Amino acid sequence: PALTRWTFDFFRECFPDDEIVANSPMFLESDLGLEPVQARLRLADYIDYVQAPARAPRARYVCGSAEALARNRVPLYAPAYRVLVEHPDLAGDVAGSSLYCVDDLFARLPAPLRDYLDRHDSPVHYLFFAPRGSAAFLHTDYWSTHAYLAQLAGRKLCILFPPSDATALYDGAVRNPLAVDPARFPLFAHSRPHVAILHAGMTAFIPAGWWHFVLGLDTSLTYSYNFFTRHNMEAYFARLFATLAEAMTQGDAAAAAALRAFGDMGQRLARSLRG
Repeated sequence: PALTRWTFDFFRECFPDDEIVANSPMFLESDLGLEPVQARLRLADYIDYVQAPARAPRARYVCGSAEALARNRVPLYAPAYRVLVEHPDLAGDVAGSSLYCVDDLFARLPAPLRDYLDRHDSPVHYLFFAPRGSAAFLHTDYWSTHAYLAQLAGRKLCILFPPSDATALYDGAVRNPLAVDPARFPLFAHSRPHVAILHAGMTAFIPAGWWHFVLGLDTSLTYSYNFFTRHNMEAYFARLFATLAEAMTQGDAAAAAALRAFGDMGQRLARSLRG
């Protein structure tokens, strides 16, 4: 249902006052030679900006300024609109999020733990309102998760590289595969890019550890989901428990409750899958 229901007009009209945090560049990368800009704005104002990024948005700048944004020539991009945290009633529109072709184990975690992770740590369910020209520079996703990008409107260019290309990508020092200095990164010539253009109704599956660069070719809307399967379960659990343990040392009661909800489920699940 999200493919037809989730539109710019739907979110502007139904949830205009949701707060958006948008950055330029997307993750405030310090190694791109850009001035870091971060702004807070209403969802309705952000959607207006996404559809007409040449105009300065109605926003409160936490970092940088409208002038710095203009100098960057990289539009504001919200990296983590937690759509199902903000509006859990919309979960039915994405049919549980799972792909038919993989065994999604995140969905088997206790509900309190899933909710904690989506609210307090790296989000699980994302919605990207992307202006034309917006870019997620080359990166791998957190906690060794798999991910997918389900395109709802507009087009995006996706360039993926396998984990074995890490040396050719200089372990991520190559940020934009469309503009690589061959003198600085000569090994990039040996990389093996997988290139696709996503149209509305198409989904890109990004396996754990795969490097990816995504460029908005149009004003677009994308739903994304991060998860784990038996193939990346051990790496995911290692980061999960380390994160919860650190949060608990800081007195985070929500983390303690999430860990109690987990109980010994992880060990039982690991034993059953290995068997």
